[in-house]
Amino acid sequence: MTITKTLFWASAGLLAYTHVGYPLGLAAVAPFRNRRPTTSSATPDVSVIVAAYAEQDVIAARVANLRALDYPSERLEILIACDGSPDATADALLL
Repeated sequence: MTITKTLFWASAGLLAYTHVGYPLGLAAVAPFRNRRPTTSSATPDVSVIVAAYAEQDVIAARVANLRALDYPSERLEILIACDGSPDATADALLL
């Protein structure tokens, strides 16, 4: 019976720590942590990955749509993954 009680209270203690103790510990440490200076631009760098397979008819329009986004072009990276398409998807990207 002692082992069962010990396991019960250990489990209850871990649950209480998860929901109460850990957040309180984070709140206690937060004022002392090193904060990085904020950059002048709040716009992050973004990478858009397009996986294309047999998309020769629509891939050029999709890339044009991504380039037309209202997002700074120097912060936007467009990556096209095209491997082994049976059609001319890769060739359509070169145009």
